[in-house]
Amino acid sequence: MHDCCLSNNLLLNANKSQAIVLGTANQLRSATSIDSIEVAGVALPVATTLKSLGVILDQRLTFNEHATTVVKS
Repeated sequence: MHDCCLSNNLLLNANKSQAIVLGTANQLRSATSIDSIEVAGVALPVATTLKSLGVILDQRLTFNEHATTVVKS
């Protein structure tokens, strides 16, 4: 990831970045101890949901949170 950012003249803004672990219910249960992921020398917090390009993603890619937010607005 670090090399990809450098080769494209991009910098990682750690204050605005989060990580998410995607998987099945069984995979996510085994990954509960992961609280941060290091990318390009920066420890990013692991979130259960995150917003990317206006779409709210959850760990199982169900889009329930996104649909709820869209309906509310």
